[in-house]
Amino acid sequence: MLRTNKLFTDAIEYVYKRVYNKSLAEDEKYRQQVRSTPKQSTGPQKRRATLLNQSSILYPTPKMMRPPVVQNENVFKKNLFSMEKFMSVFYRD
Repeated sequence: MLRTNKLFTDAIEYVYKRVYNKSLAEDEKYRQQVRSTPKQSTGPQKRRATLLNQSSILYPTPKMMRPPVVQNENVFKKNLFSMEKFMSVFYRD
């Protein structure tokens, strides 16, 4: 009965297209991240400052690092695979 329901089929198709487009966007974001070359740093730079006649070494504040995109291994691709598997079984004649 659900196989012949046009609204159900349209909903599945809509969700599939959305996930597919998100997967493409995620792939493109990952490719751009891989293409960009990281800046070469020469190590922490030490700066000298004189405060109240005392010499001290100031270190730069550590920067927040973003977790790599690969960490979630493109969840959209996994979802696409699951949806394709479902559709192949559900719509099999």
